[in-house]
Amino acid sequence: MGDQLMLNEARRTPPAKMIPQCRKLLRYLRERGSITPLEAQEHLGIGRLGARVWDLIHKHGYRIESGRVTVKTREGKARVAKYSLEEEGEA
Repeated sequence: MGDQLMLNEARRTPPAKMIPQCRKLLRYLRERGSITPLEAQEHLGIGRLGARVWDLIHKHGYRIESGRVTVKTREGKARVAKYSLEEEGEA
């Protein structure tokens, strides 16, 4: 697992070379810690959060954790994805 982390860190794309949505998402995750699809839409104008998270992981080498949270909706409650950036030095 440590070798995989070093590989990911070695091929990590600098933010300046990312598409604007990935750059905005990475900045948001670093500043706020986590994001849900609704937050991505409201704060960043990103409608396909899962696709941008996939880009950050598979194209740019970042380690992002995912989980599910329950949020209030007009109809009651819903379970949605919540993504967070692993700390830069974590293994």
